[in-house]
Amino acid sequence: MIGSYRVTRYIGKGGMGHVYEAVHDVVGQRAAVKFVSSDAELPADYFQRFENEARAASAVQHPGLVKVFDFGRTPEGEAYLLMEYLEGEVLRARIDRLTALPLEMATRFARQLASALAAVHGQGVVHRDVKPENIIIVADDAADGGERAKLLDFGIAHLDTGEQSALSQPGVVLGTPMYMSPEQLTGRVAGPSSDIYSLGVVVWEMLRGVTPFGRQGAGAMLVQGVTSPYLRSSDVPVALAELVEKMLANDTGRRPTAPDVATELELRSDRRSGAGSLSPMAATQSSVLLAGAHGLETTAPRPHGARARVRRLAIALASGAAVVASVALGIHSYRRAHPAAPQVALNDMIAFQAGTFTMGRTPDEVAAECAHLGTRCRRELLDREQPARRVTLESFYIDITEVTNTDVAAFLNIAPNFRVDPDPDTRERWLVVDELSGMLMMNLSSAHSGVVLDGDRFSAKVGFENRPAVQVTWDGARAFCATRGKRLPTEAEWEFAARGTTARRFPWGDNEPQCDEVVFGVDPLGPCKDMAPGVHDVASAPLDRTPEGVIGMGGNVSEWVEDAFTLPYYPDCGDCRNPKVDSVTNPEADLRVFRGAGWNTSLFARTTSRGRWNRMLPAYGIGFRCAANGPR
Repeated sequence: MIGSYRVTRYIGKGGMGHVYEAVHDVVGQRAAVKFVSSDAELPADYFQRFENEARAASAVQHPGLVKVFDFGRTPEGEAYLLMEYLEGEVLRARIDRLTALPLEMATRFARQLASALAAVHGQGVVHRDVKPENIIIVADDAADGGERAKLLDFGIAHLDTGEQSALSQPGVVLGTPMYMSPEQLTGRVAGPSSDIYSLGVVVWEMLRGVTPFGRQGAGAMLVQGVTSPYLRSSDVPVALAELVEKMLANDTGRRPTAPDVATELELRSDRRSGAGSLSPMAATQSSVLLAGAHGLETTAPRPHGARARVRRLAIALASGAAVVASVALGIHSYRRAHPAAPQVALNDMIAFQAGTFTMGRTPDEVAAECAHLGTRCRRELLDREQPARRVTLESFYIDITEVTNTDVAAFLNIAPNFRVDPDPDTRERWLVVDELSGMLMMNLSSAHSGVVLDGDRFSAKVGFENRPAVQVTWDGARAFCATRGKRLPTEAEWEFAARGTTARRFPWGDNEPQCDEVVFGVDPLGPCKDMAPGVHDVASAPLDRTPEGVIGMGGNVSEWVEDAFTLPYYPDCGDCRNPKVDSVTNPEADLRVFRGAGWNTSLFARTTSRGRWNRMLPAYGIGFRCAANGPR
């Protein structure tokens, strides 16, 4: 007997002990009991640490973690954990059965596991043994796809109490080599970023069916001197590959946090084509990028970061790759002289008078919003909206709707200093590059773009003429607005236009969005999955318009704004007159803010919600609208 539970049968053995099934004598509830072997070769203070970490694990409540009911010791001195009994398929068995998981499934499980690790790390616990054998897939109607990945086995977890034990001292190596981070393999102290590395290995294996370095794990990387493996494959979207590569960075400081990974995967989730599949280098297989699955180094230096990747792409297109492509496919280059300064057309804009309003949210408001959302609360996203502050704006104009495919097609046909190149590897993608800066402006993928090339001219795809343009980078959006004599709205201007003077919760008011009234969450896993997926026509959602007349700020596509995304969330702006953030926290990433929910997400519909995306990466769910200064 373990308390009121009677041990009934043996289930299996792990590295640190044995697991049994138990049944409650009164109510019949099933549970799993894990006994830690008293004869295992463990440090002297292991049982004390086990109790500390069991206490912490039982305090973490998350659907992606096995629930811990009780812990203690038997009269014979064996430590035990009493946990929920789970029936499902271990991820190891799923990978062995399918070899490589479908992209949507792998992305979904990765997102769930990152969210679970975020909860664990938030309690100061480091798992230190994230691997497919410690992950079980269970049926869960509340989860996307009807399945949930749950993280098991905190047997060698480390609780950050500010002190060291034999389990957390340098020189102690615990874990599974194939999934261990470089710092774990070399006996350094493992932190939350070590779990991120291990999760990166798991995600890689789910996508490719093999780990990055085979059975040698990160040890092969250390021996060969490779800084980090590179995941490149025609069936793995580049944006997703880049995220996994960051998780597998040798330098712990370059790895994203668990909340960041969960957020990025949430934004990139798309069952049909994969998250972020519209990155500049998708389908481009350069000789500079060798097969990371074999743990090989590149034959040339590899600059890091999105800026370097875009620069490398522009150089490649401008040189040999572009020459070859020009022979086979033809290159359409636009080198027209700059047109005269454009006149701003104000008849498609709404004017906002100068004034002061409260931007962002107070801690109490954030807490209340989280309580209102319940299990849908993403606290790390809500915290971006703090602190609340009084902001004074001069008068400005903002477009009534987002910029459409018809507008972008007209822009491409006259854009100065832009070169429109076929992708070197496929005719399905056209890359718009600014010849002066080498920056990628747009990615006209046939899978998502509403713009097509007909002969030597661009036009809106039939049926897509009045839909918001997507796959435009932040730089491309700014360039478009400039040709109209406009600019991107600042974050403060966007929020004021959406929120108004009455501090509306949504652009239309305080009523929750409904699937037949707002275009949001219509992807196959979203709350409106029965609606038609993809971008809809502007002004087609009856509820999604502000009392002042601005349309589409709560759904259809998220929208670029001028500001850089920084941490902490809102920097000090002094008297907060016309605030705008130009500097970035991390030049390598150069994240810019987007506002509003898109068709493929329901996370950012509120007027104070703030998203972030790399300025140089086109996205199928991000569009834009323009703004202009008002009369002074």
